[in-house]
Amino acid sequence: MFWIAFIHPALNAAADTSSSDDANLQPLNVVFDRLHFSEINHNDAVAALTVLARNFSQSVNADMDVEISSYDTADSLIGILDTENADLVIIHAKKYFQIPKRLRDQLEPIYITRIERAGPMGAYHLLAPESSGISGWADVAGKELLILKSYRCHLTSDWFKQSLEQNGVAEDSVRTETVDAVSNAILPVFFGKADACVVSDEAYVLMKELNPQIGKKLLPVETSPSFAEVIICLNQDFRNDRQLLIDSVQYMHLNPSGEQVMMLFKISQLVPFEERFLDNVQQLLSDTNQSPN
Repeated sequence: MFWIAFIHPALNAAADTSSSDDANLQPLNVVFDRLHFSEINHNDAVAALTVLARNFSQSVNADMDVEISSYDTADSLIGILDTENADLVIIHAKKYFQIPKRLRDQLEPIYITRIERAGPMGAYHLLAPESSGISGWADVAGKELLILKSYRCHLTSDWFKQSLEQNGVAEDSVRTETVDAVSNAILPVFFGKADACVVSDEAYVLMKELNPQIGKKLLPVETSPSFAEVIICLNQDFRNDRQLLIDSVQYMHLNPSGEQVMMLFKISQLVPFEERFLDNVQQLLSDTNQSPN
């Protein structure tokens, strides 16, 4: 456990450093998916959060005692929500729909993460060189595909399965390998060692910037709808300083230490949640026989 505070800049001047009720916030239990740390050095993440906490603590007397716990599957998250206090829950959109509705009703989605180079939602591409003979999903039978899957790109396999079904292609007719690094998805296709790859638009744009030849050789032959990736939810039972917490989290990117943390996680901003952000995820899960509980 460590001390951390998220303070809206507009509230700094108003904070009473001696005896304000806002200066005595209750413990905040944060639950996150371990997948969020899969591409980040854990010690770097803890160090960045510690700096954030120290800087906020020096500026205002409104510390939150944050207890952090994690999960790796929807079932383990269900166990936490059933048996422990979970005030702030960071969850992938797919896992949000994998927990029972009775638990989703306890969670109010308040933000989704806006990643660098993109808006609050991101699309995926099927990339292939012209020489592969692939001009769309109907052409992937008998081909070798690499599928990028990471915490910022976690619905690619589902989109792949949905697209094959919609185009009448048998899944076992395609040789696939799931990879967790952008370079391992795109470079083998670029060098002719695989036929095509499924990656996020963010990954494609990044690799084109690093090597413009990639953008000339590998072209998007199919593009998905835009999907929400990570949702931040607040427990409906969390009442103490609820609006303060909601406002503070949204504006943490305006604080230097908050910006440092968001840069580490490659998040540019938190976008207020809208129900429409989950429409495409729901449709995808329905089409792949993973209807919400």
